[in-house]
Amino acid sequence: MDDYKTWFIAHTHSEEIESEFKKYIKKLTEPNAMFAICRETSTTGTHKLSNGQHYHFVCQITDKGYKAFIRHFKEKYDLKGQSKNGIARQYGVQTVKDKEQLCTYLAKDIDTTNGWVATNFNNEDLQRYIDNSYKKYTYESYKYQLFQHMEQNTENEALEYTIIKYHLAEMKKHNKLAPIKRNQVESLRNEYEQRFRDINPLDLYNRWYG
Repeated sequence: MDDYKTWFIAHTHSEEIESEFKKYIKKLTEPNAMFAICRETSTTGTHKLSNGQHYHFVCQITDKGYKAFIRHFKEKYDLKGQSKNGIARQYGVQTVKDKEQLCTYLAKDIDTTNGWVATNFNNEDLQRYIDNSYKKYTYESYKYQLFQHMEQNTENEALEYTIIKYHLAEMKKHNKLAPIKRNQVESLRNEYEQRFRDINPLDLYNRWYG
């Protein structure tokens, strides 16, 4: 059983719900299934109902197990699966589905109040994630966080505007971040659409060559 699923749930951080997460992971997975639960707090304005607090999950779990996990928590905590009326969705499949990439991103917060809640990954893997983590502000970490923000955006605004607004906010936090250019905005929009949206090839062709 090598396939991992990655998902998130937006909820305020508490020992109570974390204990419940661990209980249901154990209940719905095989005895030798690998998993990690990580808490994170968004600083980009997403997940407003939980003050930016949310959880990430990386787990070897079947489709049936995943659906049962989500069903339990969305019904008990009245979580919304779609963005509506200015409220971001509160659960769903991760934008980044690759276990290695997501764990490396999450390891950046290991020494803060965020970080791992529970995991049975071995120490070598955990150390590798920490060593390769996005603690340094790299272009890859910038893109990952931008795409996460775009995925959870609820303002129904143009993707280009979302990118520009996000970049301007990041410039205030990172002095060395240069102003964004129009061709960079278009490149980021194209990458986001091709990676995370079911874009019609004809639409893309007409945009570029029409």
